[in-house]
Amino acid sequence: MLLQKTDNLRRNRPLAPLDMTRVLVAGDDNALLHRTKRILETRGYDVSLSGGAHDTRQLARAIAWAGRRSPIELLLFVATKNTRAALGIIEHLRRSNWALPVILITDHDDDVKLDARRIGVDEVVELPLDDSTLVQAALELAPIVPDVEASPAS
Repeated sequence: MLLQKTDNLRRNRPLAPLDMTRVLVAGDDNALLHRTKRILETRGYDVSLSGGAHDTRQLARAIAWAGRRSPIELLLFVATKNTRAALGIIEHLRRSNWALPVILITDHDDDVKLDARRIGVDEVVELPLDDSTLVQAALELAPIVPDVEASPAS
């Protein structure tokens, strides 16, 4: 019954415009996932959350589910509890020629930053999370699509 109600909520949720830049925020810290979502949405991104992405298969399913209307253009992976497992998931996806840009949000650790770069993480944002640093990293990897309808006519 609860699953059915959740599914109905998802179906009845208003859809974002198809031309918005799409971001999936996944990871192991729900409070930080929601904060990250709020920050990016206020800047014009269409953000989906996946708090259950604890292995490669789950993350691949989350990306497919979030991208069912239009492709995901950026993955933000929040790893505060098990950074090594997160790196393993990202590395596995990268080995399968997965080219989606990735931002890793994690505690300060030079070894983790080096390993993240080695496996192809595009940007590492350190905790405590600074809103402007996060937004700048996102803008560099997945620029916001301008609203064509709001642009003045030539």
